[in-house]
Amino acid sequence: MRPRLCKYFKIHKRYSSNVAKKWQSVVGLEIHAQLNTESKLFSGAQNTFGGLVNNCVSLFDAAIPGTLPVLNRKCVELGVLAALALSCKVNEISSFDRKHYFYADLPAGYQITQQRAPLANDGVIHFQVYTPGVHKKPYNKTSIIKQIQLEQDSGKSLHDAELKQSLVDLNRAGAPLIEIVLEPDLEDGEEAAALVKELVLIVQRLGVCSGRMEEGALRVDANVSIRRKGEPLSTRTEIKNIGSIRGVANAVRHEIDRQQTVLENGGKIVNETRMWDATAKVTVPMRDKEVVQDYRYMPEPNLPPLRLNLTTREDTQDVISVPLVKDKIPELPAESRTKLVHDFELRPEIAIQLVNESTLLGFFNELTADKQRNPTKVANILLNDLLTVLNKHKIDASNCTIPVKQLSELIDLLLQKKINLNVCRSVLEEIINSPDISPLSLVMQKGWLLLTDEKEITEKCLRVLENNPALVKQYKRGKIKVLKTLLGEITAPGIDRTISDGVTSVGYNLVYGDEDFAVINEVVKDEEKMNALKSKINLNEHLPPLPAQDVKCLMSVDKYCTKSMRDMKSVLIEALKDDCAKCSKEQKESAGKVVASMMAHDPAAWKMFLTRSSLQMLPERKKPKDENHRYKIIGDPEEIVNSRNRYTKPGVKVRVKRYVVERVD
Repeated sequence: MRPRLCKYFKIHKRYSSNVAKKWQSVVGLEIHAQLNTESKLFSGAQNTFGGLVNNCVSLFDAAIPGTLPVLNRKCVELGVLAALALSCKVNEISSFDRKHYFYADLPAGYQITQQRAPLANDGVIHFQVYTPGVHKKPYNKTSIIKQIQLEQDSGKSLHDAELKQSLVDLNRAGAPLIEIVLEPDLEDGEEAAALVKELVLIVQRLGVCSGRMEEGALRVDANVSIRRKGEPLSTRTEIKNIGSIRGVANAVRHEIDRQQTVLENGGKIVNETRMWDATAKVTVPMRDKEVVQDYRYMPEPNLPPLRLNLTTREDTQDVISVPLVKDKIPELPAESRTKLVHDFELRPEIAIQLVNESTLLGFFNELTADKQRNPTKVANILLNDLLTVLNKHKIDASNCTIPVKQLSELIDLLLQKKINLNVCRSVLEEIINSPDISPLSLVMQKGWLLLTDEKEITEKCLRVLENNPALVKQYKRGKIKVLKTLLGEITAPGIDRTISDGVTSVGYNLVYGDEDFAVINEVVKDEEKMNALKSKINLNEHLPPLPAQDVKCLMSVDKYCTKSMRDMKSVLIEALKDDCAKCSKEQKESAGKVVASMMAHDPAAWKMFLTRSSLQMLPERKKPKDENHRYKIIGDPEEIVNSRNRYTKPGVKVRVKRYVVERVD
């Protein structure tokens, strides 16, 4: 049954891939951002979130006859600021229109907007698309902004399922909005989500909008359609009021898949408005749009045209100077990412994640003010460790209460190697709820400082080896995995201090000792000498070059060997290249020492090295009578059973993993 199931999944995956290649998805967004003003767009009522129901409503908001709109100057300034930051052309003259439609939360029966002569148009937004787990690396994307317009928000309908009634809250009615209409030039949900995230960051930097999608301060409408490549745009559906960034990605992805399924099954896409159900992860129909609704646009008779000063810095009560507004534009997210990559040499994906979390970016800038701190390590601690602890405690990064002083003290302890990464995480767990605690005091109190005295480490290692003779015996026989158990014994609970990273090298030296290294080295030298005499050939002429993957494998010696052995690694690699015949005797002896070390510490790499040797590919020769010696293997004989990779010595075949032999005659 299982093979059939696997076969089905392979066929389904191939089918889905072929279907995806047949279609091209097209996505366009309309984004409504609520402006950060104290009062509403055309009235003096308070513009706030979460107030008492119908408590922030003026007579104009309730559409009481005889009331007139008065344009809020601050709303115009914020709208112009957003347009300039998005590279839009700000229009010297714009006008307001009435958009007529009837709904319970729209008391006047129309909405005041700027449909025909908007505040600005012809803009562009540049952003990077990168979702961990979806994209291997970031890529750049650009979307064209058709227009930006000022308009008032509608009220909010509250539906009571138990009472089967709908109530209306007009607190939001008349709230100031800018609507950003983008061209349909996106291809999938991840690009749409990345654009929305970039826009949120921009409006937050500008102070134009809070960007809190969970409060409805920024809402997204997505228009989705699919077509065969090269064909014109086809029938689209509109997904209304998506309330989160991941919701944008999921809603667009689901709608693309739904339309592909409908068309592949011979169906037809209906022009309709749909809603994203975040719980069920599906889009559901709200109303059809087959009959084009006539909004009966007409000029707003109670508002004169809006005039702006595009050239001079003269600012009056009635006319806003655009050059003065332009001076208020701060550093934008794209500039911050470029600065992080070029000035701090961070990877682009790290820069994206830092800029996406403005609080962490602020921490990073303050922590790296000290040039002695490594920017990459600081960024990794903030993104991998601090953010993990915050998410574990369900705390938003913007609500992090840990002072920069405590973070700098903790990071300095880590960078100075006074604590390790596990201790750093433990300290973060402690101070997340008690931000006034000094990390140094906490580390001293808990006894978490690293033990760096080699003499004391050696004593602890010897104590563990004496208490675990069976594990030591297994390790000497080639079972390298038991080293982790030995290291665990050293740092087990009950040991009052943490061992530094150097314990690994100390542990290897203690397990094998200098005598074993000497024996192994002699075996290697003797092996090369004996084979050279037997075959009567120049080994350098028959030793093939080492492939790249083998050299990479040899690089792993670094993490096992002492410093003196690591220094000889390059000599070994040079000796194994095409021009190995040019290597001196001293170089070969040095290389032999590294090989000996690798034999003791990394059997896998040694095995790969031996299997590349042309000595195994030479024609078989008869052994001279006086060389028919007998050898025995030091280690477990069971280790060499059923091994395909053997190394031939006179009289015995030794498995590569066993690397010490002893002559018995």
